[in-house]
Amino acid sequence: MTSQSNPWSVLIEAAEIRVNAARKNERNAALDVVKHSVIALRGLVNYGHLPDPERMVFLRALLDSLAEIERGVDPTQALHLRPDGRVRDENLPGRDLLLFVRVGQVLDHLVKERRHTRGDSPTDEAQRQVARETGVSVALVKKTWQQLGASRAWEKMRELEWRDRTKA
Repeated sequence: MTSQSNPWSVLIEAAEIRVNAARKNERNAALDVVKHSVIALRGLVNYGHLPDPERMVFLRALLDSLAEIERGVDPTQALHLRPDGRVRDENLPGRDLLLFVRVGQVLDHLVKERRHTRGDSPTDEAQRQVARETGVSVALVKKTWQQLGASRAWEKMRELEWRDRTKA
């Protein structure tokens, strides 16, 4: 019979790799740490089962995170759980508003220049032009246009502008 290495050593090493990835703010790895810790704690509390060596690695990582929280570190940071998806840039609301206004301006120009009605879809052309001008995707321009109220909202903005001009 050949001597085999301890199978736990491979699992422990894999768990340590996952914990190290979590410490580098990899969200899925951090969620794995929490998940395996919950499994180990559930087995211990509900059934009296001692955690296996692999899950002990996850429990130690959780214990380290809890100690950081106790010292005053933000729980999200201590547990290495960054927000899901891309972090939203603070400048995006301003960019979105500028895209919306620019689409409205181009739309007004197209309607006036080509003398066609809104039903002829100059909106699509305006969105394509703004996407080219700004270097963002047409899909992003369309999404922004829809989220900020599309043609209805643009009409209301134009009414406000007209009221401001007549008051002055």
